[in-house]
Amino acid sequence: MFKDREYLQGLLKIGVPIALQQLLFACFNVLDTLMMGQLGEQSIAAVGLANQIGFLFNMILFGMVNAASIFSAQYWGIKDTDGIHKVTRLTLTLALGIGSLFFLVTAFLPEVALGFYTEDQLVIELGAQYLRLISFTYLTSAIYITYTTIMRTTRQVKLPTIIAVVGLAFNMLLNYLLIFGHLGFTPMGVRGAGLGSLIVRILQLIVLLVIIYKHKYPAAAPLRNFDALSKEFILRYFKTAAPVLINETMWGFAITTIYSIYGHLSTEAIASINISASIEQIIFVAAIGIANASATLVGNEIGAGNNHKATLYAGRSVLLSLSITFVLGIGMFLLAPWLVTFYQVSEATRYAAQRVMQSISMVIWIRATLVTTMIGILRPGGDTRFTLMVDGVIVWVVGVSMAHLGANVLGLPVYWVYLMVASEEAIKAVICLLRFRSGKWINNLVRTEAEAPLVVV
Repeated sequence: MFKDREYLQGLLKIGVPIALQQLLFACFNVLDTLMMGQLGEQSIAAVGLANQIGFLFNMILFGMVNAASIFSAQYWGIKDTDGIHKVTRLTLTLALGIGSLFFLVTAFLPEVALGFYTEDQLVIELGAQYLRLISFTYLTSAIYITYTTIMRTTRQVKLPTIIAVVGLAFNMLLNYLLIFGHLGFTPMGVRGAGLGSLIVRILQLIVLLVIIYKHKYPAAAPLRNFDALSKEFILRYFKTAAPVLINETMWGFAITTIYSIYGHLSTEAIASINISASIEQIIFVAAIGIANASATLVGNEIGAGNNHKATLYAGRSVLLSLSITFVLGIGMFLLAPWLVTFYQVSEATRYAAQRVMQSISMVIWIRATLVTTMIGILRPGGDTRFTLMVDGVIVWVVGVSMAHLGANVLGLPVYWVYLMVASEEAIKAVICLLRFRSGKWINNLVRTEAEAPLVVV
């Protein structure tokens, strides 16, 4: 693995910037949660549950742009810029449609949306204030994520990383000023966090688009001829996108349902989950970087017709991701009692958060294996129908069922419920590894009919 210079260079060029971006994002979430933690459990729970709506949006959008990443990576493998432009235009149109729906719900019906997760009226009130302010970011994020996804698949990750770093630093500063009212600003609490996020997301999008089109990056699709996309291309795109979109939508709704079960346990339970999740993000950045790098490298090689090399890179990525997260999980387990002391919450919430962190640390390597195999191998291989059946179904049959059984039937503490839910990821990881070993996941989606027939397993 470490003697293959081409693999290592690709991994470092793509994976490290993405991992760094995710690390900074995770650090920001930790600091954001710490700031919210100074306001009490209700504020942590309110922002955490409001962000669950954002999570659902990201999952649905990810399902759409994942198809874009599959096509774009394989088009880049044969250096077809016109193909990348077609993908960008179609994905942008669809992403804005999804963003518009979430904008309308969060701007006009935030209380209804939050009522799904909790019955705590104070949490709902605080969360609604936050949602109304960030509602417009669903539109900006739809555009921003589309372009950054295309850039990643063409191995241009430096610009999105720089913008993310600067944006996170600025967001952190704004949150510090607006939440607590430092340097003469009026203290706004959770509304300050929402306003800070809104300002930063708008600025990030403007800077990204100006630079992309000024320097004519491959993602700089001409903003015209949106109606010039052929019927054949649109059908081919949806044949790949539909399973992923359904998959991510089903998975996203399942996760939000599980969070709803946590939220109905108690406000302390959902606060402990949010505290622990922010720490987990830091531990998981390596797996995210490796999975995204693997998706690009594997997709590029399949597009170029190098199936053996794609398989070799895929196997190395799984082994590397598993090994790193296993070691980091041990560190998380040992540091959990110390980490919870930074939050100004009740002793019950601290104890629950500690136990949830330790539960996460015991299964995080399984999650890393699953993410790398599914996102970094099977999907860039065009095996989207298989991943739909595995990911979209098992999370409901096992994950949601385990959450209901543990919380509503057995009445277990939140950390035991979490471990019961995690069993679904272990099942999926085994199934996906077996699929990888079979070799049936490799499908070239960008060759012409004369070169090879389009097959999506």
